[in-house]
Amino acid sequence: MNILINDSNFDSEVLNSDLPVLVVFYSDWCHICKRIHEYVDELKEEYKDILKIAKANSEHTLELISSLNITGVPTILLYKKGKLIQRINGFLSKKQLQDFLEKNLK
Repeated sequence: MNILINDSNFDSEVLNSDLPVLVVFYSDWCHICKRIHEYVDELKEEYKDILKIAKANSEHTLELISSLNITGVPTILLYKKGKLIQRINGFLSKKQLQDFLEKNLK
């Protein structure tokens, strides 16, 4: 199950997580975002013990997107131990997402 992030639970779900957290910022109207959601959903079983997956609707997290300087969707953020370690703006393929996770979860 994916975690839905909002302005009030970001700290507890992402910054205070024991596991690394992949946060996908999206909008309902964004077709590219829907494709990335498919990729993330396909990969979540493979990474279930080592990665927490969170999704944040940019239209419902205005304070958060402002504080994180999110200027477009999709935006993917990877946090480890409460620190942002990688940021991707825009589309990536399933293979690119897998490579991104493999590189950053070692």
